[in-house]
Amino acid sequence: MYDVKETSCSRCVHKDVCLYKEQFLTAQRTVNEVTVAIPATDENGAGVTKIRDISWIESIELKCKHFYQENWYYSWRQPLIDTITTSNEKLKF
Repeated sequence: MYDVKETSCSRCVHKDVCLYKEQFLTAQRTVNEVTVAIPATDENGAGVTKIRDISWIESIELKCKHFYQENWYYSWRQPLIDTITTSNEKLKF
């Protein structure tokens, strides 16, 4: 069974302003739906199965060239930079 999986978009600092997010997510959904023909064996007939449902194949996760992981440093640093910028504008340094 295939579980819902978080994509790299949800961990990227660009997630709120990304130009490619919808295209990336569409491409990932398409990759998740790729099927392969399974040849007939003695136990069962030929069929088609999704690659993601084959237990001995690892899931395929696309990687964006613009991905930059959001982490505690970014999360802590950005509000501080915003505060300093606002303070400097008020003080007119």
